[in-house]
Amino acid sequence: MFKSMFLRAPLVVLLGILPSISGLAGGGVTLTQFATYHSGLFEASASEIVAHDPRSGRIFVTNASTGNLDVLQLSVTNGLTLVSVINTPNPVNHVRIWDDGVESHVITASPGANLTSPGTVGVYSTTGVPQATYTVGAFPDMLYVTSNGLVLTANEGQPAGANNPEGSVSIIDLNTGIVQTVSFSGFNGQEAALRNQGIRIFPGIPASLDLEPEYIAVAPDNTTAYAVCQEQNSVVTIDIPTATATAIHSLGYKDHSLPGNGLDPSDSDGGPNINTWPIRGLPMPDSSVAFDVNGQTYLLTANEGGARNEDARTRTLNLDPTAFPNAGFLQANSRIGRIQASTIDGDTDGDGDFDQIYTYGTRSFSIFNMSDNAQMVFDSGDQFATAIAQASGNQLNCNHTSNNSGDGRSDNKGCEPEAATVAQIGERLIAFVGLERQSGIMVYDVTDPANSTFLSYFTNRNFNVDIESASAGDLGVESIVYVRPEDNITGLPLLLTGNEISGTTSAYIVTIQSPPQDCNGNGVPDREDVASGTATDCNGNGIPDSCDLASGNSADIHGDLIPDECQGSPFVRGDSNRDGQLDVSDAVQVLVFLFQGSPHACHPALDFNGNSTVDLSDVVSSLDFVFTGFTPPAQPFPNCDWPAGLLGDCEASLLCP
Repeated sequence: MFKSMFLRAPLVVLLGILPSISGLAGGGVTLTQFATYHSGLFEASASEIVAHDPRSGRIFVTNASTGNLDVLQLSVTNGLTLVSVINTPNPVNHVRIWDDGVESHVITASPGANLTSPGTVGVYSTTGVPQATYTVGAFPDMLYVTSNGLVLTANEGQPAGANNPEGSVSIIDLNTGIVQTVSFSGFNGQEAALRNQGIRIFPGIPASLDLEPEYIAVAPDNTTAYAVCQEQNSVVTIDIPTATATAIHSLGYKDHSLPGNGLDPSDSDGGPNINTWPIRGLPMPDSSVAFDVNGQTYLLTANEGGARNEDARTRTLNLDPTAFPNAGFLQANSRIGRIQASTIDGDTDGDGDFDQIYTYGTRSFSIFNMSDNAQMVFDSGDQFATAIAQASGNQLNCNHTSNNSGDGRSDNKGCEPEAATVAQIGERLIAFVGLERQSGIMVYDVTDPANSTFLSYFTNRNFNVDIESASAGDLGVESIVYVRPEDNITGLPLLLTGNEISGTTSAYIVTIQSPPQDCNGNGVPDREDVASGTATDCNGNGIPDSCDLASGNSADIHGDLIPDECQGSPFVRGDSNRDGQLDVSDAVQVLVFLFQGSPHACHPALDFNGNSTVDLSDVVSSLDFVFTGFTPPAQPFPNCDWPAGLLGDCEASLLCP
């Protein structure tokens, strides 16, 4: 593991880093660009999947333009530099790192000679030396490596012509070399029942051939995996020790007619126009990640959406006249007529027309409680669209290949959430969701999954330059990896991104602040309570007075809910005659007390210099202050000295209230 030898401030100064952040909300998360490697290849998928090795500080990047792995070195002085290339027999779809406790290994997934033949998993040293090869299912497009040395591959089994191989999950034990395959054949014969549950098994295709795992997440205990089947809008639960599929759940839909679930469905409405519409969005995730909170396992999904050519413009659908009495109005191009909808979903009564409109993706991320039958507990609603519109205006739902494409993807899948990861940072769980088309990153606090909160939206995209120039920023976020401070040479938390359109690999410094204080638990930050007048802050310490009193930081001897230090006093040190001013008359009052023996209720008020004795030195000190302005009275001055004690009997008799 790398240990930092540099302090943060010198590091930032050294590299001249400037943050780029927009849409910052309560909680405070900032991404600051640390370094970027430019492949020089635009729209060639020259940087897709990234993996970081803590031992060597190297980052391994799949380069679809060459089919190989680019190896980058992370350093404080040079940022990210290309140091080597690992040549592989077949193009690499995905890459991860396995540390066996002695050394690190690079694990790759590659398709076979053709898409329908078995694929392979390759094992390499971090210097590129081949170490092992394993045969897995057809078209392994993604892999996951557990901490105990298991590799799970999502074998999509995509059809090619008349050949349609089964989708599956392969499990490789790197310690023993044993390979097991999880088949979905157990779902065969249940197709009708599965469709009734909302699982999109396509008509006329057996479940085992139709289910195509897109992504795999593994629970923290390494015993349960979740295979997301994007086109089927479902997740298969897998028992890893027995290599069996134990359950399948639909991921449901999002009702875009409900407040907070709005979208802009048209590229012909002069957008952005975020509104509610009678549309149901199918999550159909790409990336997913599993994490535990209080003994429950949750699955976070980036809801990209994905069609198999079964989609059509909504304006071409025959809408049920009862369900859609205003079909003519709705199907206008400036409303929902242009958005792509499913032609195999929505005919609920089987009469040939559409009773519901189902579209692809939800332009959001969701969290499902997998310990409770995959119940959705959170969805980000239309927060992505709102944050992007605020930050980028008319560039909402743009494409990642053009800077003149604002609103151009509104009729399809919008910003297209693609990549996701969840990081433990301090006591908080922070989710980062990459937006493929929009080319930005959403940041959320998911510590309490059901009450997840938006923190910020980050993008370094520059819409005012040539899209193919280096200054255009990172385009097409395809993967996100969080790197802990103790695992990299900077000693700072980093976020790595692979960006397929710009062909860039970037590292960002993650800075997270504590949530704003809410001492009274009313859901409003203290500073807002005070600013709005809902709460008082008489002593100006930024904490509502009620909280100061409740915590014991302030006394309230009168029981009137006002901190004693804010109520003033008839006595302050030096104001001997209690006229509210420090002047010559106070020195005279001290002389009267000393030489005529006149009674005085609060001796400390006469004790100008605070030496616990009333004598001529107090007269001298008082006159010195009045005429020269130096040596002010000892504390408490000019306020009464709460908490009680310093003025003794004066306070006990409430003469210093």
